[in-house]
Amino acid sequence: MALPEVQRLDCVVSNNSKRIRLGKNAELESALHLWFSSARSQNVVVTDAILREKAKQFGHDLGIVDFQYSNGWLQKFKSRFGISSQTICGESGQASILIS
Repeated sequence: MALPEVQRLDCVVSNNSKRIRLGKNAELESALHLWFSSARSQNVVVTDAILREKAKQFGHDLGIVDFQYSNGWLQKFKSRFGISSQTICGESGQASILIS
């Protein structure tokens, strides 16, 4: 019984392809994203200040030193993981909270 001939498939990659980059502390960012996803699934309001403080806690737990939890880092983290600011409305629709 003859086996069918296997053809080689060439993969074409466009020059316009973007490279997915992780931050310098991928483990920290992965933990922070997991925490963020869990918090949002429970409808917890997460602000930039809360994200930064949680990142500092994870950084301390992971033994990360000499890292600046700057606004630039936070914005790039949010961009990498598709996190954006949204207005959340309560049940009555009268109260709104801005997530930044």
